[in-house]
Amino acid sequence: MVTVAARTGPDRLVLAARRGFTLIELLVVIAVISILASMLMPAVIDAMKQSQKAQCRHNLSQLHHGISLYGGAFECLLPPFGYYYSSSSSNSPYNSPWWTETVTAWLNTSLKGEERVESIVRCPAWTGARGSHFRGLSCNFGEIFRYYTPSSLGSTIFHGPGSIQVTRITKPSNTLLLMDGGHIFSYSPSISGWGRVNDWDGDDILDTRNGTACIYGGGAPFRHENSCNVLYADGHVRAMMSREWLLSVTEWNPYQ
Repeated sequence: MVTVAARTGPDRLVLAARRGFTLIELLVVIAVISILASMLMPAVIDAMKQSQKAQCRHNLSQLHHGISLYGGAFECLLPPFGYYYSSSSSNSPYNSPWWTETVTAWLNTSLKGEERVESIVRCPAWTGARGSHFRGLSCNFGEIFRYYTPSSLGSTIFHGPGSIQVTRITKPSNTLLLMDGGHIFSYSPSISGWGRVNDWDGDDILDTRNGTACIYGGGAPFRHENSCNVLYADGHVRAMMSREWLLSVTEWNPYQ
């Protein structure tokens, strides 16, 4: 009769190591990893949002630099809003470039066209497709950026090289130039005949202009945690909350 001695000591440890994890142990490990991941993800998402905010503000500061360079060459004028009309008889400059193209041309000469605008103008939190000429930023249209410009500070309208003169803005630290947007422009509230008639978000504030589909003619989607980044005429950038955006009047007008 042959007997087999029970394995003890080191031999038992080797056998235990070979059999691997039990199902219970594997489930425990998965549960721990899931808990750690759920704790980590909010921090990662928040860090990404903060990075997007910072990059957006940097882009706006760069655009202000381009606006300043343009003004230095054209008697302190802001760039024209720009438009592509089919005939030269229009009130707007014939085939003038969009402000995004005009401003970025002063910032980067190594890139061309859409590639240049994409690299400088696009808000990092903007999810629109490439090739959209505004890339998630708006200009203060109507009072600041215009199709045409007064000649020699007079009232004569001509197909000139820019909008108003920066030197005519009475409170540059309180006047909006550019901001996060859902369209290439945002109408200023002071334009006559464009009163707000609808409360699109149910906050008891009328915020949609008559005849337009979005706030302020396409205004600010508050993609940075219920705020949008705005650039002022003096060059500083800050976050503006949605309620402040909707109720603000003087910040849209360069002469107040």
